[in-house]
Amino acid sequence: MIKDLIKNKNAKERAEIKVDALSKRNKPKPFTIGGVKITIQEIGREKDLLKIVAMARKGGKELKIDNPLYFKNPPIMIPDGTTRTEINEFGKQVQRTNFKEDLDESIKQMVAETIKVICLF
Repeated sequence: MIKDLIKNKNAKERAEIKVDALSKRNKPKPFTIGGVKITIQEIGREKDLLKIVAMARKGGKELKIDNPLYFKNPPIMIPDGTTRTEINEFGKQVQRTNFKEDLDESIKQMVAETIKVICLF
């Protein structure tokens, strides 16, 4: 697992390991998130950046994306749907989201969120 490889590494080394691992993933099949159909056409690496080329459609219309999309320190963890209770620094009980490592889903979520921000919907 990538999270084991990045343990005890500095920030730059952690980012490099994550970019390397994600850049070697196969392209996912087209997927829909929030009514937007997304097709990832290319996943690769450019220097120390994760490079993704994607296209998106909403309501039958193609959304304008300035490809390629670049990610410096991409996430590898996604929420696993569960929470835990902790006491915060103020002594208050709070709910925290639990995460799991899922490289393929992290790519989908990262691209979907970026498209959402770029296209402002």
